[in-house]
Amino acid sequence: MGDRLQSASPKSLQDLRRQFGAQHYIKLPSFFDLALVEGVASEIATAEFEGRTSEGVGSEWLMKPNALGAKLNWQLNAPELIRTIRHVTDCADIGVFGGRVYRIDPASGQSFSWHDDRQFEERRLAISVNLGTQPHSGGVLRIREKRAPETFTEVPNSGPGDAVVFRVADDLEHCVTPVEGAVPRLAFSGWFKAGASYYSSLLRELSKQHA
Repeated sequence: MGDRLQSASPKSLQDLRRQFGAQHYIKLPSFFDLALVEGVASEIATAEFEGRTSEGVGSEWLMKPNALGAKLNWQLNAPELIRTIRHVTDCADIGVFGGRVYRIDPASGQSFSWHDDRQFEERRLAISVNLGTQPHSGGVLRIREKRAPETFTEVPNSGPGDAVVFRVADDLEHCVTPVEGAVPRLAFSGWFKAGASYYSSLLRELSKQHA
């Protein structure tokens, strides 16, 4: 998971830094390799989902807490991955990641309207990893600056295991368009946040339990 990013050459990482600085996002092809995506898909097929609506933002089908969600969160908190994400995005205070698996169905009316994810101030970056094994239509991420709402960038992301990392900031907004056709949008999405690392926080909690 994220192996291609972590093993990238210094020049490739520098190119990603420049891209992120200029456009506030980067695309990471095969962030999850195909074998992982297929394995995740088989687990998702038996997982339970529940509808969730976020006031003023939109709605989705959210995977209920399970071993798969815990495993994905654990892996995206890997210290080497966190260090690489810090370097590429120049967000030095990132310490922890938290995310969830969700689905947006075609013709459901589900989508995410323009918002900035700043209801939690510790959020620095968002990531969306495509978990679909078949390409979906629509469900496209759009990013814009609040000072120029008529201009936005579309960032399609329908390749299995491909990811988009984008900046969360007071002057930026993003949305996800409705999904079209017959294939749902299935994604693992979440936030890299400022604060203590996932592992150090977990160790502190374990220490308290055994004190």
